[in-house]
Amino acid sequence: MRSIHVTLAASILAATALAAYAAAPLPSMFSPPTSDQLGLTGGYASQWNDLRGQTLELRDAARNTTQQEISKLQGLLAAPSPDLDAFNAEAEHLADSYLAQARALKAKKLALYDSLPATQQAQVRAAMAERLARLRHLRAALSELDAATP
Repeated sequence: MRSIHVTLAASILAATALAAYAAAPLPSMFSPPTSDQLGLTGGYASQWNDLRGQTLELRDAARNTTQQEISKLQGLLAAPSPDLDAFNAEAEHLADSYLAQARALKAKKLALYDSLPATQQAQVRAAMAERLARLRHLRAALSELDAATP
Protein backbone atom coordinates (compact mmCIF):
# COMPACT_ATOMS: atom_id res chain seq x y z
CA MET A 1 0.00 0.00 0.00
CA ARG A 2 2.87 2.35 0.84
CA SER A 3 4.44 1.84 -2.59
CA ILE A 4 1.14 2.83 -4.22
CA HIS A 5 1.13 6.07 -2.21
CA VAL A 6 4.75 6.78 -3.09
CA THR A 7 4.07 6.10 -6.76
CA LEU A 8 0.96 8.28 -6.68
CA ALA A 9 2.85 11.10 -4.95
CA ALA A 10 5.69 10.85 -7.49
CA SER A 11 3.17 10.92 -10.33
CA ILE A 12 1.44 14.00 -8.92
CA LEU A 13 4.79 15.72 -8.42
CA ALA A 14 5.85 14.87 -11.96
CA ALA A 15 2.54 16.05 -13.41
CA THR A 16 2.76 19.32 -11.47
CA ALA A 17 6.31 19.92 -12.62
CA LEU A 18 5.44 19.15 -16.23
CA ALA A 19 2.37 21.39 -16.12
CA ALA A 20 4.44 24.26 -14.72
CA TYR A 21 7.09 23.67 -17.35
CA ALA A 22 4.52 23.57 -20.15
CA ALA A 23 2.93 26.81 -18.94
CA ALA A 24 6.26 28.63 -18.82
CA PRO A 25 7.66 30.42 -21.84
CA LEU A 26 10.04 28.37 -23.95
CA PRO A 27 13.27 28.11 -22.01
CA SER A 28 16.13 30.05 -23.48
CA MET A 29 18.47 27.24 -22.48
CA PHE A 30 17.42 25.43 -25.64
CA SER A 31 18.14 28.39 -27.87
CA PRO A 32 21.58 29.74 -28.62
CA PRO A 33 22.50 32.48 -26.16
CA THR A 34 22.08 36.08 -27.23
CA SER A 35 25.05 38.36 -27.79
CA ASP A 36 24.10 40.14 -24.55
CA GLN A 37 24.18 36.85 -22.63
CA LEU A 38 27.64 36.19 -24.04
CA GLY A 39 28.85 39.71 -23.28
CA LEU A 40 29.61 40.48 -26.93
CA THR A 41 29.65 44.04 -28.22
CA GLY A 42 30.00 45.92 -31.48
CA GLY A 43 30.63 44.02 -34.68
CA TYR A 44 31.14 40.78 -32.78
CA ALA A 45 27.62 41.05 -31.37
CA SER A 46 26.23 41.65 -34.85
CA GLN A 47 28.11 38.67 -36.29
CA TRP A 48 26.91 36.46 -33.44
CA ASN A 49 23.31 37.59 -33.84
CA ASP A 50 23.45 36.65 -37.53
CA LEU A 51 24.83 33.19 -36.69
CA ARG A 52 22.28 32.79 -33.91
CA GLY A 53 19.46 33.61 -36.33
CA GLN A 54 20.77 31.07 -38.83
CA THR A 55 20.96 28.47 -36.06
CA LEU A 56 17.36 29.10 -35.00
CA GLU A 57 16.18 28.93 -38.63
CA LEU A 58 18.00 25.63 -39.15
CA ARG A 59 16.59 24.21 -35.92
CA ASP A 60 13.04 25.21 -36.84
CA ALA A 61 13.41 23.77 -40.35
CA ALA A 62 14.75 20.50 -38.92
CA ARG A 63 11.87 20.30 -36.44
CA ASN A 64 9.30 20.89 -39.18
CA THR A 65 10.92 18.29 -41.42
CA THR A 66 10.99 15.81 -38.53
CA GLN A 67 7.28 16.33 -37.89
CA GLN A 68 6.53 15.81 -41.59
CA GLU A 69 8.65 12.67 -41.69
CA ILE A 70 6.94 11.26 -38.60
CA SER A 71 3.56 11.80 -40.25
CA LYS A 72 4.83 10.15 -43.40
CA LEU A 73 6.15 7.18 -41.42
CA GLN A 74 2.84 6.79 -39.60
CA GLY A 75 1.12 6.57 -42.98
CA LEU A 76 3.66 4.03 -44.22
CA LEU A 77 3.25 1.86 -41.15
CA ALA A 78 -0.49 1.72 -41.76
CA ALA A 79 0.08 0.43 -45.30
CA PRO A 80 0.11 -3.34 -45.95
CA SER A 81 3.53 -3.30 -47.66
CA PRO A 82 5.42 -0.08 -46.92
CA ASP A 83 8.76 0.67 -48.58
CA LEU A 84 10.67 1.21 -45.36
CA ASP A 85 14.03 1.02 -47.14
CA ALA A 86 13.15 4.03 -49.29
CA PHE A 87 11.84 5.92 -46.28
CA ASN A 88 15.03 5.14 -44.37
CA ALA A 89 17.23 6.31 -47.26
CA GLU A 90 15.31 9.59 -47.51
CA ALA A 91 15.42 10.13 -43.74
CA GLU A 92 19.17 9.50 -43.64
CA HIS A 93 19.70 11.91 -46.53
CA LEU A 94 17.70 14.61 -44.72
CA ALA A 95 19.57 14.01 -41.47
CA ASP A 96 22.94 14.17 -43.25
CA SER A 97 21.93 17.44 -44.89
CA TYR A 98 20.92 19.04 -41.59
CA LEU A 99 24.08 17.76 -39.87
CA ALA A 100 26.26 19.23 -42.62
CA GLN A 101 24.54 22.60 -42.25
CA ALA A 102 24.92 22.46 -38.45
CA ARG A 103 28.62 21.63 -38.79
CA ALA A 104 29.12 24.60 -41.12
CA LEU A 105 27.42 26.91 -38.61
CA LYS A 106 29.52 25.50 -35.78
CA ALA A 107 32.68 26.19 -37.78
CA LYS A 108 31.59 29.81 -38.29
CA LYS A 109 30.87 30.19 -34.57
CA LEU A 110 34.27 28.78 -33.66
CA ALA A 111 35.93 31.12 -36.17
CA LEU A 112 34.10 34.05 -34.57
CA TYR A 113 35.22 32.91 -31.12
CA ASP A 114 38.82 32.64 -32.33
CA SER A 115 38.64 36.22 -33.65
CA LEU A 116 37.46 37.65 -30.31
CA PRO A 117 39.84 39.53 -28.03
CA ALA A 118 40.96 37.50 -24.99
CA THR A 119 38.64 39.42 -22.64
CA GLN A 120 35.55 38.64 -24.72
CA GLN A 121 36.66 35.03 -25.14
CA ALA A 122 36.75 34.80 -21.33
CA GLN A 123 33.23 36.28 -21.12
CA VAL A 124 31.96 33.75 -23.66
CA ARG A 125 33.56 30.85 -21.79
CA ALA A 126 32.05 32.02 -18.49
CA ALA A 127 28.58 32.34 -20.06
CA MET A 128 28.88 28.91 -21.64
CA ALA A 129 30.05 27.35 -18.34
CA GLU A 130 26.99 28.83 -16.60
CA ARG A 131 24.74 27.48 -19.35
CA LEU A 132 26.36 24.05 -19.10
CA ALA A 133 25.73 24.00 -15.34
CA ARG A 134 22.01 24.74 -15.93
CA LEU A 135 21.81 21.95 -18.52
CA ARG A 136 23.49 19.52 -16.12
CA HIS A 137 20.93 20.47 -13.47
CA LEU A 138 18.08 19.90 -15.93
CA ARG A 139 19.54 16.55 -16.97
CA ALA A 140 19.86 15.46 -13.33
CA ALA A 141 16.26 16.48 -12.64
CA LEU A 142 15.01 14.55 -15.67
CA SER A 143 17.06 11.52 -14.64
CA GLU A 144 15.51 11.64 -11.16
CA LEU A 145 12.06 11.93 -12.67
CA ASP A 146 12.76 8.98 -14.94
CA ALA A 147 14.06 6.92 -12.02
CA ALA A 148 10.91 7.71 -10.03
CA THR A 149 8.67 6.53 -12.85
CA PRO A 150 7.75 2.85 -12.52
